Amino acid sequence: KNNGEHVMLIFGSLAVIFTLVSLLLILGPTKKMLATFGATVIGTFTALGLSLLVFSMTHQRGIYYESMQYVTQVPRPLFVAETLLGSLGAVMDESSDIIATLFELKQLNPAVARRQLFLAGRNVGKTIMGPLINVLFLIFMAETFTSSLLYIKNGNSWGYTFAMNMSLGTVQSLVSGIGIVLAVPLVSLFGALLLGRRVR
Repeated sequence: KNNGEHVMLIFGSLAVIFTLVSLLLILGPTKKMLATFGATVIGTFTALGLSLLVFSMTHQRGIYYESMQYVTQVPRPLFVAETLLGSLGAVMDESSDIIATLFELKQLNPAVARRQLFLAGRNVGKTIMGPLINVLFLIFMAETFTSSLLYIKNGNSWGYTFAMNMSLGTVQSLVSGIGIVLAVPLVSLFGALLLGRRVR
């Protein structure tokens, strides 16, 4: 009826609610949950905001929404909502891993300083963000392989095949990758502030 007018408001609100409810169910109302929730929401929405800024600066050149499903609706908000939900899980996974590690360090050494916790969280994030980005890239791109083979088999060029099948998956992977990278310092900082001992 509204032609997808409120898609981003609905999915943005649902993303925050899903994140809060799932973290409350898994971690309970704890400092660990607060740090994970804050880093997940800020990292995901900052990455999405940056992508929308780039879209407006480039006038969305090279993005072919006509290759999406549900093209009877306004495709851009649906694509952004898909990207939001796709990156949310990966950012939450990474944030949970870093926070769990910081809490273990805190239990092993209750006098650990905030700077040490921040550096430890950053090192954990650097270790896991590469595999997470690779997994997301494969998730977004794997569904396009069969249709790409059909395009090439029917005599289309590699450039046209990529533009019509894989360009949206590539953009989603980039946005999610930015969210994953942004979450590393954010969750390390939140964890260090909540758990660390202030050094005088």
